[in-house]
Amino acid sequence: MSSSFYITAAMFKIPILILSCLLLVRANASEKEVDDMHDHIYTLISEFPDSANILADASLELSKSINYDWGIGNTYFIKGFIAKKQNHLSQAFLYYLQAIEFLESENTKKAIRAKTMNMSNCGVISTD
Repeated sequence: MSSSFYITAAMFKIPILILSCLLLVRANASEKEVDDMHDHIYTLISEFPDSANILADASLELSKSINYDWGIGNTYFIKGFIAKKQNHLSQAFLYYLQAIEFLESENTKKAIRAKTMNMSNCGVISTD
């Protein structure tokens, strides 16, 4: 097979993944589906930040539709991380603050660590 085939195949791989994840956005979705979507987004951030951001938008809508504060907060963290990676520091700062707001209602160790990480990221951005 030629190298152009691999490039073409790779180009179609991400849109297909995005479409499959967007199909998850429905009224009867579960928290596990949101968490699984986040896991997938984390695998895309380095190589495909724009695709990861599209999925994060879908994840945010899904999380809001099921009132899943952890999902909303984690999605805002992801969006902040992507914005920071793209050097959109003001937007990243706002996303991190939104993440903290939604994580306030969570009192698990995981949520406390996430809030601390988001506060730390805000501090890093404000010193850049």
